[in-house]
Amino acid sequence: MQRRLTALLLCLSTLLLSSCSNHLTQSKIARIEKAILDVHKQLVTAAENRDADAMFEYILDSDETTIQIGDIVQSRPQALESVRQSFQGFSKIQYEFEQKQVTVLSPNSAEMTVKGKSIDTTHDGRVLTFPFTQKNLFVLTDDGWKIKTAHHIPEND
Repeated sequence: MQRRLTALLLCLSTLLLSSCSNHLTQSKIARIEKAILDVHKQLVTAAENRDADAMFEYILDSDETTIQIGDIVQSRPQALESVRQSFQGFSKIQYEFEQKQVTVLSPNSAEMTVKGKSIDTTHDGRVLTFPFTQKNLFVLTDDGWKIKTAHHIPEND
């Protein structure tokens, strides 16, 4: 009886593991990683164009969405207004990235960690560089991949 129970548990464990591994195959993980990188590229393009509204198209419009810059946590509407105001202070924004890493958590969620810097030019021609690390949680919606939580961590030079 104990052998049967052990064999049954082993069989069930194997089935469970195989169904989980089939759930996220390497090709599915690669497709999700590419989709996240594509969304990030579009978001960066919108930011470099200083178009806050286009940028926020890639951020989930939900009461659960949070955006944290340093120690300040904002809702999506607060962050959108803050970004609109900050974009007005620059004539040009450019991003350079040292690292982009996507970690697929499930078929419907992934985390992206980005390390880089923004190179911002003021209207009077001054160039300011801001190194940062970002951690974004992406979720899959009916409209594609969107950022649910974003944490922007400014770094010292």
